[in-house]
Amino acid sequence: MRRNRFQLVCLFLLLALVLSGCKLSVTTFTAPDAALTGDVIVLHLDGKAIPAGTPAAEYGLVLQIPESWQVISGKASVSPPGLGSLMATDYKIRENPAYAERYRPEPGHKIWVGTCTPFTGWPQMAAVTASVNVVVGDFEGEEGETRTYHVKMAAAALRNGVWTTDAPPNFFAFSAMTHETYVESIDVTKIITPFEDITPEWAAYPFDHPFFGVVHAPTDGHYYVVQGNNQILELDEELNEIATIAIESAECLTAITYLNGFLWVGDARGANYVYKLDLLDNTSQAFEVSSFPDGIGTDGQLVYVVDQDASGVLNGVDPDTGEKVRDIETLVQDPVGITYDGSHLLVLDENGAIYRVDPQTGHTHFLFLAPGSGDENTYYGSEGISYIAGYLVIGYGMENTMVIGKLAGPASE
Repeated sequence: MRRNRFQLVCLFLLLALVLSGCKLSVTTFTAPDAALTGDVIVLHLDGKAIPAGTPAAEYGLVLQIPESWQVISGKASVSPPGLGSLMATDYKIRENPAYAERYRPEPGHKIWVGTCTPFTGWPQMAAVTASVNVVVGDFEGEEGETRTYHVKMAAAALRNGVWTTDAPPNFFAFSAMTHETYVESIDVTKIITPFEDITPEWAAYPFDHPFFGVVHAPTDGHYYVVQGNNQILELDEELNEIATIAIESAECLTAITYLNGFLWVGDARGANYVYKLDLLDNTSQAFEVSSFPDGIGTDGQLVYVVDQDASGVLNGVDPDTGEKVRDIETLVQDPVGITYDGSHLLVLDENGAIYRVDPQTGHTHFLFLAPGSGDENTYYGSEGISYIAGYLVIGYGMENTMVIGKLAGPASE
């Protein structure tokens, strides 16, 4: 399973308070001035945890956003006074709809609340930073039309069984919240994309082995599957098993792509190497590209490696030398898979969200959610993504399951 991710990202909200007997005082709330429909944007909070007497059982961030917008993920970091990020601890926040019902949004808006259970042991007056990734929703209108939206936030806590808004104090009706500390304006411009309002019709298929990812090699027409061990399963054109290829030094291969006669595979849960495997003689080279290479894809020029430890960063690798030649900053938190649709990189995160990322600029556009996302009774979670002949193939790891859906749009025609 993935390394302690439960402690990673979270919501732009809450957390801060990781100390007993304190509350969150908000100092700044920022958002981008402008965005396009479908964009992923980051809402950012700075604050301090201050003494409050009664220890809190839960802390949370309260967010008012337009009804068509969607919170994807977030994180919060808490640092002891004066030490900055050197001693920061990251936390993940979970959506808590029950608390959202206590707040009254303005017309055309909705409330989102994320909470976490505080950890003890932090000194008082700790510094807090938090960020939330939000997808900007669409609106009715002509392409190029711009509208201004006002996003609002508050911080709250549960003490003695009572949910209390800390900042601004005791606010529950967002129409009364006007102070600039808690309000940000964003100009949103409408754009039309080839994948507007399109979600694939997914079909799930069982597999006889753990299925973390697959790639198609056009030179021999075969398919190659990584299965969470040190072996690559080779299938023929009819998906019959014909061979396994072992990389003896590998431990847990969970990512794969193909380029110019070579397989590139990632050993994210073992030695953290990226291997370049020659399909002619099955010899391999190992490269240290990232500390947690949990996804690999290519646009035909560079090999792109998802860096799970540097959330949002894609490493561009020279396929001839194996050296990292560029980093691409994206807004995808906790990426676990990456592929290419002919014009954009498609990145999968641990929550099952799929994004299109411009490989030149890192511009991040949300597409849709993979099926089964968040359903712990069905899947452990989406593990890898591939684009093959107009179809997306999502691997569900130890569930021995693959899910396939046709990706509509120019790249699949």
